[in-house]
Amino acid sequence: SHKERAHQLFLELAEVLNMKCPRCGLIFDDYEGCNALHCANSSCKAAFCAICLKDCGSDAHAHAREHGNLFNKTLFERAKKARQRSELSMFLSDHADEPFEVKELLKIKAEAILNDVPLRLKAQSAQSFVDKATASLKDAVHRDRLALLGDSSTGFPRVLQSEQISPRNQIPSDYNLCLIPSSASSDRCRIQLKQQQSDGSWIRIELPEKQKEKESLTVDSLINVRGGIQCCTVAFEGEPTLYQTVGASLPIGKNEAYDKENEVLIKLIPVNPRTGDLDGDPISLNQISRIGKRILGFNPNRRIMMLAKHVQQSSVDELVFEPLRAYLGLEPPTRLFCEGGISVSAPVSFDQLNQQQQRVAHPLALRNAIECAGPPGTGKTKTITELIRGVLNCTEYDIIVLSERNGAIDAIAEKIAKDCLEFRHSDDAAISNFLLWSKVLTFGSSGMGQSTRRFTLVEKMSVHPELESCRELIKEKEHILSGMKNAMLKKLARNVEELGRQLPDGTNASRRSHTIAKGTDLESPSHILSMVRGAVGVLEELLLQNVDSDEKTLELQLNIYSSILGDLIP
Repeated sequence: SHKERAHQLFLELAEVLNMKCPRCGLIFDDYEGCNALHCANSSCKAAFCAICLKDCGSDAHAHAREHGNLFNKTLFERAKKARQRSELSMFLSDHADEPFEVKELLKIKAEAILNDVPLRLKAQSAQSFVDKATASLKDAVHRDRLALLGDSSTGFPRVLQSEQISPRNQIPSDYNLCLIPSSASSDRCRIQLKQQQSDGSWIRIELPEKQKEKESLTVDSLINVRGGIQCCTVAFEGEPTLYQTVGASLPIGKNEAYDKENEVLIKLIPVNPRTGDLDGDPISLNQISRIGKRILGFNPNRRIMMLAKHVQQSSVDELVFEPLRAYLGLEPPTRLFCEGGISVSAPVSFDQLNQQQQRVAHPLALRNAIECAGPPGTGKTKTITELIRGVLNCTEYDIIVLSERNGAIDAIAEKIAKDCLEFRHSDDAAISNFLLWSKVLTFGSSGMGQSTRRFTLVEKMSVHPELESCRELIKEKEHILSGMKNAMLKKLARNVEELGRQLPDGTNASRRSHTIAKGTDLESPSHILSMVRGAVGVLEELLLQNVDSDEKTLELQLNIYSSILGDLIP
């Protein structure tokens, strides 16, 4: 196996990594702090340098001083590590034809001895990184605000009109969305949405909240109006500037009624039309209009604003988490899986990767920070997909794959789908690898690709084999119960008809029998039994109470008995 082969090579490597006398090859392990050494072999007694292992004849003190302080242990350890790394590199080069997993297992064992890690990236200051990231984020916030305008290159208009708003964020002309001040002294605003009818009239419509209502509206900008309007860049008709909305609160000490369904608490901050920066103090809507303002378009930006606030309020240590520190070179990257960290070898598809891709895609090579970069067509998606396969197949860990764009995720999902689904035609697929299929779950925006959609929870629930088995079992039970019900109804109908002939009002027994046989109101076998038990129970109680009755009384009781049977026909 790969583990056995790696152990065999490690024993050979350990022999190579030992420090030896340059003259006779005897292993030297008696370092006591002086870098001028003597071989312990009585027939050799060579004097040699602990730093470069030069054979210095009978006295190595003069040569060892050329490297620095004779008793510099740090210098000795550094030279020893460099020499061992060089020996390891040469050893791996000599065994380049060994399988990748064997070489990686060998490296893991060697790192344990060397107490070493791969060379760091060129370190940069954590503060410098955070400063650059903060500046980039600030620029992104500004650009996001100005993205509400369709074309900002022509300059900011004197007053805003619909044609200046980006189509993505524009309120369609047949909708009228307004913010109306609820009072003259607070930040409460009422949201009013109207739709134009074919005759030109306008009717007020409720804000979309439920999924069904969302599906009936094809306009993205009208979905989640209430949530979006509370933190967004907004353009009001006729205004000379954009505004950033921010949350507000009710005045302290004032007992104002607040309609959470139709009102929002917001303030407006003017946006500099050239830079996208906030340009002024927060104001209330009633300071720019007493009767309300029509909204031409708005761009919700709560997430990016929350991120900017988090970065602004957090310390450098809070922002630069462990994998990021390793990526920046502030600390050495660490392996995520060691020798015993994988249960099986990598999938056979791993062998189709080139050496560069293998160094990234094997779980044993995975560290807490890796950068995989390259121009289009160099196999980045293929490498990442193979890494996902490796983690899911070789370990007990789950893996989260994030991407800024849907296309990248869909490309990976398409490759994973081929591993676990068998496609009958474009819209129908059978599960061929349940273990892998069950481990993959996707979620994201409504614009996700078809391959990504196959792994969403909703889609998986509809095709899960256990659920399908349950559906089949339910169908089978329903079929059995239906047969039992029909058999019981037929027998009950015959008995009622036969019994009805013996009763004074038995003339309608046939009608009762036919009604029972149809079973329109008798839903199940248990329902039938409960009706029969009820009728029989009442009858038994009636007969027990009238054991010594005369003939006329008995005839009366039989009529009552006949009416009790009628209870079987609701």
